[in-house]
Amino acid sequence: MLDNQLRLHIGHVQIHRRGYHANPAVERFFRKAEALRQQVAAEPEVRAAAPRVLVHGLLSSAYNNGGVQLVGVAPEAESLVTFIADQIVAGRYLTGEGSEILIGERLARKLEVRLGDRVVAMAARPDGQIGSEVFRVVGLFRTVSADFDRTMAFIPIDRARAMLGLPPTPPTNWPCSSTTPARPTP
Repeated sequence: MLDNQLRLHIGHVQIHRRGYHANPAVERFFRKAEALRQQVAAEPEVRAAAPRVLVHGLLSSAYNNGGVQLVGVAPEAESLVTFIADQIVAGRYLTGEGSEILIGERLARKLEVRLGDRVVAMAARPDGQIGSEVFRVVGLFRTVSADFDRTMAFIPIDRARAMLGLPPTPPTNWPCSSTTPARPTP
C-alpha cells in the first residue's frame, strides 16, 4: 500500500537542488542535468528516474480559475516512476507533443471544462515575468486524493520549460522509483 501511494506521484526518492524545500522556486533547476541523470542511472537500486519541472501557478478557463501545481513531465519516463497514467478516467495520457494538459476530474469540474477544451496556465518565471500558455485538455484523472485531483496539472516538460523561459534541459527535480519496495519505518 505504501509503495502504491509513493508511486501515485512522489516516487520512492526525489532529488532536488539544495535549498529547494525552503524556497521551491522554479529557478532552482539543475544546471548539470545530464551529469545528474547519468549518476542516478548508475545506481543499481534505481529502476527508473524522470525529469520534472515543478511550479505553482494559476489555471484558468472561460468560467473559473484555480491555483495548481503545474508538473512538466517527460511522459514516457514519468510512467515508469509514477502511476498517474493509470489513473486516467477520460481521454488519454500525455504524448509530449504540443500544448496538451492532463488534469483531475475535480479540477475540470471547478474550471467547468471537458476534454478538448482550452485552459490558460500562468506562472512566475525566473526573470520575474509571468509565463503563460494555452493548453488543450486531453485527459482527466481520478485518484484516491480529492486534494490531488483538485490541484495538480501535468504538461509536457518541453512546454513547461518554454513557458517558464528555462533552458532546454534542466529539470527542477528527479523523482525515482526503486527496485526495492517501500516499507514503513517503525
